[in-house]
Amino acid sequence: MYGVVNAKVSWNSTVELSKDAYAELMFWNQNVDSLNCRSPWLLPCIPAKFVYSDASDHACGSFIQNEGKVFNQNWSSAKRTKSSTWRDLKTVELALISFAPSLRDTQIAWFTDNTNVVSIVHSGQGWI
Repeated sequence: MYGVVNAKVSWNSTVELSKDAYAELMFWNQNVDSLNCRSPWLLPCIPAKFVYSDASDHACGSFIQNEGKVFNQNWSSAKRTKSSTWRDLKTVELALISFAPSLRDTQIAWFTDNTNVVSIVHSGQGWI
């Protein structure tokens, strides 16, 4: 692909793909999802639902905007001693389980005030 790009006369010039460049495009088209976990060819989806969650040292809660669906739970004494990131992440997990039927096959946007939770969810890393 670099050879094709470097051979162009100007930004607006038409280029002809070589067999190697075409093969490279086909490779990325077939493999980018598994290598990067998302396709560069698809336009971003607009979320159909918005979910909000938060946790304190005593309880947690979540709701789906405009649906009246609410999840809340008090923490046990053992869970109250966990970190705020653990509690906020656990809230996301419990709310997902609670809301699963409403969220299945739906593009959602999730809002939390804990930036660590956002990083953990985006990275896809496991947690305990």
